[in-house]
Amino acid sequence: MVLGITKAIKMRASGTNGQIIKMSKRERKNWRGTDLSKERGINMKRHVKLKRVISCIVSIVLLITLFPITGMATGPQDSSGYYYVDNTITTSLEKSEIEQFEQFQLAIANTELSEGSYIENILTYCEPISTDGTLVTVYDSDTLIDYIPDCEEIKEITQLDANLFISYFTEDGKEVILEYSNSGLASRTIYDPEEDVVVFLSQNENYKMENFRNGSYIRMSEELAEAIDDCAETGTYDALQRFNDVAITANENGDTFISYNRSGGHKTLDYEEILESDQPSYTNKNIGSGSVYSSALGKNVNYRIYEDRNEYREMELNTRTYSAGVAVTVLSIFIGVEMKLMPIVLLAYNIAIIIVGGIEVIEEGLEIARNGLCAYSGSRDGYIYDSTKYNDYVHVFSGYSNNGEFHGGYLEGEFRWVDYESPNVFETWSASLIKSTMIDDYDKDIENFGYCYSFRP
Repeated sequence: MVLGITKAIKMRASGTNGQIIKMSKRERKNWRGTDLSKERGINMKRHVKLKRVISCIVSIVLLITLFPITGMATGPQDSSGYYYVDNTITTSLEKSEIEQFEQFQLAIANTELSEGSYIENILTYCEPISTDGTLVTVYDSDTLIDYIPDCEEIKEITQLDANLFISYFTEDGKEVILEYSNSGLASRTIYDPEEDVVVFLSQNENYKMENFRNGSYIRMSEELAEAIDDCAETGTYDALQRFNDVAITANENGDTFISYNRSGGHKTLDYEEILESDQPSYTNKNIGSGSVYSSALGKNVNYRIYEDRNEYREMELNTRTYSAGVAVTVLSIFIGVEMKLMPIVLLAYNIAIIIVGGIEVIEEGLEIARNGLCAYSGSRDGYIYDSTKYNDYVHVFSGYSNNGEFHGGYLEGEFRWVDYESPNVFETWSASLIKSTMIDDYDKDIENFGYCYSFRP
């Protein structure tokens, strides 16, 4: 919920692969898929890396005009590095509309539920399979499905604090969560993935939300993406000062993270911190070293191969702001997390679950993302020890591409980032291929000039 050197959105739509550095600024912008294997024997000059340039501005943060999500206009703005879109439409349901959802409840006769609480009686059809000892107990049942009309599969049966939640899929693919209190049916939440519409029904409110999961997001503008391209060429972030909602941070190694500047109006997660923890950036990681035979010199020469992963850019978050009092079932379906894991989800926000009108709701408002996309750049560089002129390692191979992708989402109740797509240079240029290419190019250089002429330390 990619990418050019941060032309992520544009390149993703066109299906463009990543870039390989050995190009001018104009050549980069006109690039449409270079096969670096055709460049063997050519001296590939070292690309300009942002990390080198900004190593002196560790921890810089550009906080221009703060612009909370709730106040942002829909659609891109000329001065905005990011734009917020909310196409979600919420409408109240009329009585006639509510009646069509009556089948979404347990079809157990009242006589069967005449003694004790509703929850106690429903649990006679279930067996506990796990519990945390306090808040959450998970159940299984071989028979309860017989009492759920149009049920294809029961997803979970969970008692969360005081209420019992039965989640299931209908035969036509809808996702339903029934919430029961000791007094009876407390709420129904029905999601239609084909229409992207959720319906919430309770004693106190009845509404539907259109464009529920996919209608709201924060996305980097193409203008900002192009400005970041320019920064890679000029070695300065001055051009980004015209954007009023961009935050730029640099870690102790000088590696950058460009993101949307949140105002702090609602509780949210620090996605940058989570990303750095899950997928830390690095510079000069040794992925290969040793010796290789040089036919031009008639002896083995030492080599080293390094890898960088940096220049992180927050491209998109599928996110929405919810006010205090929203049902926990609605949040569960929005982010695609089971009810049994919602206490873990809300713990990260330090938000409690309370009961209002018999329904479990969140005590405070929050901005929550169901998934996200972050772009990054990768490079691999190879060096050979030269004894003909420099008596030092010379830079023989330089490969760079900027189309790496981290995808974010919830895993076991925690928002996590995974390395979804590696940059082309990682996929195309293995350490062994770089080694063989380097020695071929180095030997040709020695044969042509009698010493190392084309490469420098």
